[in-house]
Amino acid sequence: MIARVFLVELGPDAELRLGRELEHLGFDVVAFRPAGFFSLCNAQGCRCGPEQRCADILVYGCDCAQPDPFLAAEKQVHRNCKVNHIAMISHNWTAPALMHAIAMGIKTFSLPLDTKRSLPWFRECRRQIPATRVLTDWYRGAALPGDLRAHLDRARESGPQRARSGSEGAQSDPD
Repeated sequence: MIARVFLVELGPDAELRLGRELEHLGFDVVAFRPAGFFSLCNAQGCRCGPEQRCADILVYGCDCAQPDPFLAAEKQVHRNCKVNHIAMISHNWTAPALMHAIAMGIKTFSLPLDTKRSLPWFRECRRQIPATRVLTDWYRGAALPGDLRAHLDRARESGPQRARSGSEGAQSDPD
């Protein structure tokens, strides 16, 4: 089963490195900038049906120096997003931020990213995907402001912002 991962605001280096690793394991990887994409597209709540998911895993870049580094993740949770696995990656975790993430049930990783620690978590998330889950692509046709539409169009065509689909030449992970 192909699992889809949304990478949101990770930064080009982490996005490229993690995206390539996940593609190699057979994940469908979609990277987005800016993080506001989700709140604009999902203003009325989750658009996915009962067994649908737009992604299986959401990974947010987190700058703990920002006033509210958890805002995007909290919006997804409050809008009843059906994505079951959320992670945040940061270069500057603070003790209060780590405690907040743990309280929200968010998996945390630090930069530079240690793939020996992170990839097993992604594999476990994939194992937990219900057999009845159906991936939906509603976000590809969402009514977006012009600048975001152009961004998504470019992301589909360019390297690190839109990684290849897991079915386009990636090797499957046998687990």
